[in-house]
Amino acid sequence: MLFMKKNLIKGMAALCVCALFASCSKDPGFETPNQFEITKNEYKANFIKKYGEIDPNQTWDFTDLTKSPTRTSAQVDRLYLIKGYISFVNHDRALENYEFDINKPGGMDGIKTWNPNVAVDMYLAFVHSNEGDVFDYYHLEICHGSDRKEVNAPVNAKHGSWYDGGTNGGLNQNSGRGVNTKNLDGCYWVAYVSYPTGYEENDAANARIQSNLAAYTVQQYKEILINGRTYWCFDCNKDGNFSDLIFMVDNADPKPFWKRYMIEDLGGSNDFDFNDIVVDVKMDQSNNTFATIRAMGGTLDFTLKIGDTVWSKEAKGFEVGRMYNTDPTPVWDLVLAEFPVTGWIPGQNNISVTVKEKNSDGVFTEVDIPFPKKGDVPMIIAVYPLLGDWMEERVSIPSDYFYIEE
Repeated sequence: MLFMKKNLIKGMAALCVCALFASCSKDPGFETPNQFEITKNEYKANFIKKYGEIDPNQTWDFTDLTKSPTRTSAQVDRLYLIKGYISFVNHDRALENYEFDINKPGGMDGIKTWNPNVAVDMYLAFVHSNEGDVFDYYHLEICHGSDRKEVNAPVNAKHGSWYDGGTNGGLNQNSGRGVNTKNLDGCYWVAYVSYPTGYEENDAANARIQSNLAAYTVQQYKEILINGRTYWCFDCNKDGNFSDLIFMVDNADPKPFWKRYMIEDLGGSNDFDFNDIVVDVKMDQSNNTFATIRAMGGTLDFTLKIGDTVWSKEAKGFEVGRMYNTDPTPVWDLVLAEFPVTGWIPGQNNISVTVKEKNSDGVFTEVDIPFPKKGDVPMIIAVYPLLGDWMEERVSIPSDYFYIEE
């Protein structure tokens, strides 16, 4: 069953099944001019069978999730996430041996001086504590006069453990934080620990920290780059180790329109890996727009139309029957092709794909795949590129990929 905030998947199965029977009664053979239409109807029926019925209000653009603003001296808005965000955590953790490399001399991009006046989206991805540490929680807060605002809820730090939002688990982080302190004069950030309460020694240590919080002002942080994503690493216990709290961050000042379209090309009726075409479309503040082809896991020729711009696989020199960057292990920031785009309207998702194939009689069959309307079975979905990677070959999108925890 798929979800978005609440249960939104219901009700379209009967229509799809009727359409399937109608098409099959016309053209029972696959290699006919209507082969794609038959496959499309089979795809819809199989999608509903696998994931559940679809609510008529279900949308398939997950790039503009709700912000819940908090009115304080520092702006810290909640940024909701679909569970598909776990994919980027898993892939970055698999590539980077973070337990050793984050703190090696020189590092990747090294240690930097902290600027407390920022506008940035922050997504907690990794937490680490050293063996023998007896802290209960890590804290990252913004201070401005007597006002204090937590960037994230206090994070449990257990003895000698690594936690993440992916397969290592332990982090119940289903949201990010949109932080803006850019014009907040006199603010400072603090990173500190707290100890289990109820013990005289621990209570005294917590009181000492709170009475001298300015001593825990963030002066430095570490920045690393993995798979085209930026991570900020903070030292909470002041031991020079910057792996305590690790956030994936995204510049929000100003934030561009940026979407990743993941597309099925109807090369099969029960394939839901959504990697047949993966294209990122990004518009800057001057409305300059570029598309980047990241993966092509399909084996059919296609023409991609984004706004007024068209791009074709075979015409651009790629082998039609070859899969690119999906098997066995994708390179998540690979650029297969990049080109300028005109006429793209982010709010309208005016993108479509025309897939074509030559049948045994030498006749080309084509089918158009538009961005799905509300309630449709999707062959295109949109996610924010930094928060959603495509699936490996023949690995279907998980059934809870679209689920948002309240």
